[in-house]
Amino acid sequence: MKYLDKYIISNFLTKFSMTMSGLLVIIILIDIIDHLNKFINVKISQSEIINYYFYSLPWFISIAIPISCLIATILSLGILQKKNEITAMKSSGISMFGISRTLLITGILISFFSFYFDNYLVTNALNIRKEIEKKYFLNNKSKTIKSTKNIYRQISKDKFLTIHRFSHKTNEALKISIQIQYDNKIISRLDAPVMKWNENANTWEIPRYTTRNWNNDIETNIISKDTILKLNFTPLDLTRELMKPEEMNYSDLSNFVKKLKENGLNEPRWEVNLHFKTAFAATSFLMVLIGIPLAVRRPHSNLALGIGISLFFIFLYYASLKFGQSLGIAGQMTPFWSVWIINILFFFVGASLLYRSRT
Repeated sequence: MKYLDKYIISNFLTKFSMTMSGLLVIIILIDIIDHLNKFINVKISQSEIINYYFYSLPWFISIAIPISCLIATILSLGILQKKNEITAMKSSGISMFGISRTLLITGILISFFSFYFDNYLVTNALNIRKEIEKKYFLNNKSKTIKSTKNIYRQISKDKFLTIHRFSHKTNEALKISIQIQYDNKIISRLDAPVMKWNENANTWEIPRYTTRNWNNDIETNIISKDTILKLNFTPLDLTRELMKPEEMNYSDLSNFVKKLKENGLNEPRWEVNLHFKTAFAATSFLMVLIGIPLAVRRPHSNLALGIGISLFFIFLYYASLKFGQSLGIAGQMTPFWSVWIINILFFFVGASLLYRSRT
């Protein structure tokens, strides 16, 4: 039995690596074609293009893993079935579960790997790639609206705030400047290296700042320490405006959802995307579970047909998952069930198909 497990898993991993390599080449080529005009128009350097795809690679791998799991399962077991080796195993008293248990365990392990891979490596890489996109592909207006850098806000009619960088983890704004204008002229400006949020007092604090005032073109400077600012926004407001749920890892997003609830804010999209991260990670196991009965359905069936059916299942799964996600964001379903109900349905479908293929 140990030899059988090694033989099956060896076949699976070989097909998995081959499929993964092929899919990555296809995805990268499609993406290059899609971005070719942009690369030409902005005259981006070759080294920056390499950096762009280097930081895109983890995301491409994340997309390819579930598809590779399903196709590798179809190919590795399908070839054995075509040669009647699975029929021989069943005749010798080995159950279908015994044949496939190693693949199921491997699917579970890949799902755990996908969760940590997506929520740490992929998230960090996408944030770095986003900086490259903002530098070359986005205009100046979009940079200031949807960015954790160079944030511009109007506090009141004549008062404006700029923030060089905002960290949603520490609730700190770096290199801030508050300008007061009169008749389109700056009459006062406050500059500070850092502005921190005081959770207990619900105020912004500036440990050290410099104020410059202009009166009849005469400038006066004042250097001060420790002041409190009552502004018309909180760190939650900045994070909701500037960050997307996909750009935060599971831990950060979980803490942010907790803060939203503590502040009595009900925005389902954040919690839906939190549960989506775990639901999507389970995709690899589900693809293996569904792929096993599809591979052994008929001894002499065409492998191409099995791969075609498997691709249909992948499309159906992703479409259903996204549909459930949209229902959760719209408030039609609870955040957890909007994404996990699809996984549960596909689990029962896969388990049912596997049970029927036992003989």
